[in-house]
Amino acid sequence: MTQPYSEDLRERARARLSAGQTTRSIAAAVSRESLAEALTVSTQRACQIAAT
Repeated sequence: MTQPYSEDLRERARARLSAGQTTRSIAAAVSRESLAEALTVSTQRACQIAAT
């Protein structure tokens, strides 16, 4: 099951919309940002597990 987007990510998307970006370009950017965040969290968890 997927998790909801973070409030920070939502705020960045709203800021992009206010700046005049298209919803398509915002969706592409948000998708990349959420993927990057997910990979960062996964890497951090893996490092924590490896350290124990």
